[in-house]
Amino acid sequence: MSPEGQTVSQIWIFRRLFVFWAVILLILTSYPGLKINQEKLFDLDKLAHFGFYLILGLLFLASRFRREFKDNLLLLVLLALIVPLLDEMHQIPIPGRDFSWWDILADLLGLYTAMLFALLNNRFRRFLSS
Repeated sequence: MSPEGQTVSQIWIFRRLFVFWAVILLILTSYPGLKINQEKLFDLDKLAHFGFYLILGLLFLASRFRREFKDNLLLLVLLALIVPLLDEMHQIPIPGRDFSWWDILADLLGLYTAMLFALLNNRFRRFLSS
């Protein structure tokens, strides 16, 4: 198997992991009564939001490895603007769940941290190749 074939295989694995992770997020946020103490601004709930969306962003970027880097970042920005808002809105009718702007902020920070990692990695690779 050529290295190019291995890369394509790895990309398919990351695509499957991205979809799997998105489904896990949907299941977890659809479960009634998982409300954690929301009195503190930064608690385990916000850390969980940050971590889950950081992983989602990294898997998204890894699944699009062979695409143009700027296009990937643009799509991740669109993902960051849409998915956290939809995630919070779908929780409104679920008992024990509610809409939280703080959760959206934690989600955005996770996705933008993934974007920052990707930017730093891209610049580091360009630096090494020059």
